[in-house]
Amino acid sequence: MNPGRAPALGSFLQKKYLLMLSFRSTLALGLTLLHFYSSSAQSAVMEHVPLDEMEALSANHLSSWRDEETAMAVAIVGLNNGVGFIDVSQPQQPSYMGKLPSHYGHSLFRESVVYKDHLYVISKAEHHGLQVFSLQELRKRSTQPLLFEETNHIAAFGEAVHISLDEQNERMFITGASPHRPFGFTTWCYSLKNPSQPALETQLEFENNVRTVLGATLRNCSQGLETLLIAVGGQSIQIFNAAQLDALELVSEIPLQTVAATNSVFIDSESAELFAIERTDPSIHSKDSGFAVVTYDISKVRTPLFKKRTYGKGEYRSASLHGKSLFVANATAGAFALDMSRIFSAAPIPLYITDNDGIATPFLGAWDIEVAGSEAPILVSDYTKGLYIIAPPTTTVNAVSNELFGSISH
Repeated sequence: MNPGRAPALGSFLQKKYLLMLSFRSTLALGLTLLHFYSSSAQSAVMEHVPLDEMEALSANHLSSWRDEETAMAVAIVGLNNGVGFIDVSQPQQPSYMGKLPSHYGHSLFRESVVYKDHLYVISKAEHHGLQVFSLQELRKRSTQPLLFEETNHIAAFGEAVHISLDEQNERMFITGASPHRPFGFTTWCYSLKNPSQPALETQLEFENNVRTVLGATLRNCSQGLETLLIAVGGQSIQIFNAAQLDALELVSEIPLQTVAATNSVFIDSESAELFAIERTDPSIHSKDSGFAVVTYDISKVRTPLFKKRTYGKGEYRSASLHGKSLFVANATAGAFALDMSRIFSAAPIPLYITDNDGIATPFLGAWDIEVAGSEAPILVSDYTKGLYIIAPPTTTVNAVSNELFGSISH
């Protein structure tokens, strides 16, 4: 035997042993992750309010309100026949308070936003228009659910597909069908200086089949504030200087990277980042993907910079941005959180698993998700199940860290 071979053989066996140990550790961690993801998503659910309690057949959009005077927290659930109000001040003992009935007909789709104790509701029902409701009416507590009445109604349009707030400039944008544009959409801009009586400022017409319009204020390179308007169409995202709404200046345009954008675009004003959620084609992009979150740096709005693309599985429905986390409602995968601060994609944190037998259809499973704050419960609306109340985001994230890695101190 050649004595010079012994150290090399020993080194080889040692490396092989370490490799096997590393593989076993990786496999064990993977199994732990898989087990924890399935179990934590179930344990994160604090309470459930079914549709029959709200006298509805389906649920859709979500928003929320916190009463500064009484500290009451309310989940606002879009329903096929109106909007339901649920007191979630005690998340493990939710209380259904009543409903604002639809202004016109039933619809599988409605959206709402909250501004200064007022709720604004749109729907795809043909003659619905805009419902205005003073949320202070919810202070009228009763032992039985109440039927509430509109505070105001605007009939300048019928059906609408998107509503958004620009709180910095006290404005609201509503995009919907227009009688004089049968094959396109019109965006109505309302002033909210008097929240109970929105005043029409202007109507905006865009090309590119724009369905989503957002207002934002960002600090530009010269440290000044710039008022922007973001319009999302079928092929691109357009960014306008909106210093004068009647004379919008197109400053940049971002072509869609994948197949088609949804109505979901989010802006983080602090980091000047824009997140666009787009549907993907698995045969072209990632075989396991159903959608992608594309992040852009828009600190220089005239030259937006692509930063990264994060893929997600399933039938994307909607999302909510809170801090650096994007909370996603997915019709086939349930609800989960993505950490958008990482350079590389991190594993999603599961919150709630959709019970739909894996059927990819927009009319089953999670529809929308609402995150009102790090200490507030996460709200998830399920099309056929109603409202799910999930443990607060800080609790969920800390639970994942502690379960997988233990407490780490420095």
